[in-house]
Amino acid sequence: MVHYKISYFDARSLGEPVRLILKYANVPFEDDRIPKDQWPTRKLGMPYNQIPVLWVDGIPLAQSYAIYRFLAKKYGLAGKDDFESAQIDEIADFHKDVTAELSQYLYKKLGFVPGNAVC
Repeated sequence: MVHYKISYFDARSLGEPVRLILKYANVPFEDDRIPKDQWPTRKLGMPYNQIPVLWVDGIPLAQSYAIYRFLAKKYGLAGKDDFESAQIDEIADFHKDVTAELSQYLYKKLGFVPGNAVC
């Protein structure tokens, strides 16, 4: 049996789709929630110094959408044909656009970068 571990902050954001897919598929996983104060030291052990990271039998898989697509394919959530798969990618790409727009606000709001979190 494969051992999954998801490393992400104790927040939903980019780590939550990983958790949701694994829960939906009824697959056990280790939920490695990284406290904000531990991030500066923990990030050095992460690919690209970023999270989320899905550890598959101890081997890291980084980049959130690569993780989502990997799990979606593995557990039958990637579309029943090429067109449905493209529609799922369309929604994922829109989600990326929204996340990119919101990220600077959220990083400031959560205290990861200096500044005033005003919309």
